[in-house]
Parts: sequence; C-alpha cells; structure tokens
Amino acid sequence: MLDARLESGRAGGLEQAIQGLVAGLSQTREVDGDEIVVVGWTGLDSWIEPSARGPGMRVEHVPGPVAGRAARLLRGNAVGRAVLPSLATMRARADHGPPNGSPLEAFEPDVIHFAHQRGEITRYPSVYEPWDLQHLHFPEHFSSAEYSRRDRWYRALCDDAAMVVVHCDAVRRDLTRWGIADERIAVVPMASVLSLRPALDPDEAGRRRERFALPPRYALFPAQSWPHKNHLRLVRALKLLRGRGVGIDVVCPGATRSNVATIRAAAVEAGVADLVHFPGHVPTDDLRAMYEGAALMVFPSLHEGFGLPIIEALDVGLPVVCSRIGPLVEVAAGAARYFDPMSSESIADALVSVWSDDDAAERLARFARKRAAQFSWAATARAYRSLYKRVVNVGSPV
Repeated sequence: MLDARLESGRAGGLEQAIQGLVAGLSQTREVDGDEIVVVGWTGLDSWIEPSARGPGMRVEHVPGPVAGRAARLLRGNAVGRAVLPSLATMRARADHGPPNGSPLEAFEPDVIHFAHQRGEITRYPSVYEPWDLQHLHFPEHFSSAEYSRRDRWYRALCDDAAMVVVHCDAVRRDLTRWGIADERIAVVPMASVLSLRPALDPDEAGRRRERFALPPRYALFPAQSWPHKNHLRLVRALKLLRGRGVGIDVVCPGATRSNVATIRAAAVEAGVADLVHFPGHVPTDDLRAMYEGAALMVFPSLHEGFGLPIIEALDVGLPVVCSRIGPLVEVAAGAARYFDPMSSESIADALVSVWSDDDAAERLARFARKRAAQFSWAATARAYRSLYKRVVNVGSPV
C-alpha cells in the first residue's frame, strides 16, 4: 500500500516523485500478481489517478483531515492567510509526535509505504521516507516549534519503520549519524516525471508558454519559494550581472509561499524586479513546455534530499547551473556547471558563463542527455518492489 495523501500543488517535488513512482509500478507489474493499492484523500487525488491505471494497481480514498480542509478555506481569503502562520505554530506546539495508528490499517496491507515525511506509527510493517533532514543543517529556516516537531516525528517514524528510504548518499549519511542502522536504510534514486510523457509538439509548447507571457529567452528555476531554495542570493546575483551589462530573465514556477513577498521586495530593491517571474504552480505539461523553452536551468538551492528538477532538466537536454552540494553533485555528476550557493558572486559567474557561451551550453546539453539515460522510473519501481518483498518477508502485523 502506497500512501499518496497529498494536496496537489502544496508538496513541491514530492507530488512529482509519487506520480513517477506510481507510474513506474504500474508499468512493472510482476508475474506473482501482487496488487499495489494507492491511497489518496477523497476529492484531492485526481493528480495521482492517471499514473495508477496499470494492471495490479488500485486507487482508494480516505477522508482528508478536518484541519487540512479548514486550512484550504482559510487560504481562500486575506484574513485567513494572515492567521494561518499562527495556527501552524499552535499546532506544532501541541504536536507531540506522529499518530499511533493509521486509517490505512483498515485495508489490512502487507506493507505500508509512507512516501512522504508525514507518516504514522502502525502495527503493520512500513517503509518510510524522511526525504531530508534539512532542519539539522539549517535550523534558522524553522521556528523552534517546527524544528522540535520535525525532530520528534522523523525520529519516531524512522525508528518504527522496517526500512527507511532516501534518495542519495548524503541523506543516508545524515541518518547513520542520527543512529539509524545502515542495514535499515535503502538508497533509491528517482527519475524525471517528464520522461513519462511524450515531447510536446513545438507549436503546442509555444502556445503553452505564451499563456504565461514568458520572456523570449530565460533561465528556469523551478522551486517553491521556501527559504532554502535561496532565491534571495539569486536575486543579488542578477543585480551583479546587470551591473556588468548582462540582464538574465529567470522564470520561477512553483507554489508561492508567504516569503515570496520578501523575494519580490528584494528584487525591487536590487533593481531587477523586471527579471524575476513567478508564474505559480503549473501543470506538468506546462512545466515541460517551460523546460523545453529555457536557455538553461539555474538551481541555487542550499539543501536537497535528491534534486528532482535537476533530473527533469537533464531529461530534456537542458544545460544545468547549480549548487555544489552533495545531492546535486550526485545527481548531475559531470553534467552541470557548479557554484557556491552561499556566494552571489559565484552564482553570477557560473550563470553568465553558460548564458553567454553557446559552446559551453551545448557541451552541458550533450552531457545532460547521457546522464539522464542512467535514471528511469522502471528501475526505481523495481527497487521499491524488491524492498516491499523484503519487508513482508521479515515483518508481519503484531
């Protein structure tokens, strides 16, 4: 059983990762006839259903949490959006740990796969994915209440799981330092959700881009506006480049969090507001059109659990300029130009070195296609199927 209880557009790359995994599992059904049940929230799972149409797959629904429905109503008006941060802080203070028991137990699964950080303590064997331990590396990005909640939840769910899955060695090392036994950790790379869809007709891709009024030439930075995505240093890099006479438009698709106002204000102060574009959350086909129309992808993130946008860029042969941090170096290998994400000067130098050099961009594009060929959802799905069988063979309900 795979837990896909997410709201589309609110979970960043997790949504794409689960879509890809479910599609891979649909395409790699094994001869033993095992069924995989994908569970989503009632009325909020349309994003996962198209990926779960293969043989041996079934989608079930459970009611969404009352708190989640209330939050969606609050987000619909200005007053509600103003009080949401306070409500989140109050919830975190009262939140002593993950629920003991899960509505998924009603399906009597052989194994429950919690494919995102929010899981539950269950009497059934489980596979849990913490994705990353960002709070240990950048505690300043979290309130004390949220830091405490993450620490309690992630530790408890890792301890309860039969297996803990991460997607790069950097996070595996974090978990071993945290005391999780190495034999209980599996490293499973992801792939690009763009690979699940055919390339767009050039005219159709152009029409999709026109709907967003994109500039004729741009760098793409697909990320929600969380602090660790490092938009502010990228804004300062654009200011440095404008001072050198180089103006680079950057398109930033992704759900806009509350701190997007801070980013916009910084862009105004830096004199580059005209260069930073926030189209918001976009559907996968529109996102693919944005990738295919970009000159390059820039990704200045400070911390990642894997780096799905890097894989997506490689998949369409897009030159990549990104942070020199462990997960991104693991994913891109030699198919990217790296910079120090703590230095706006380093970001600016790397960005312009590809933006202004067609030969450099073409070399990176060639490397990108070769590197992308080493990842596939079929391989990812086979690794998960093997994990599920391993867990079932060693664990059972108590």
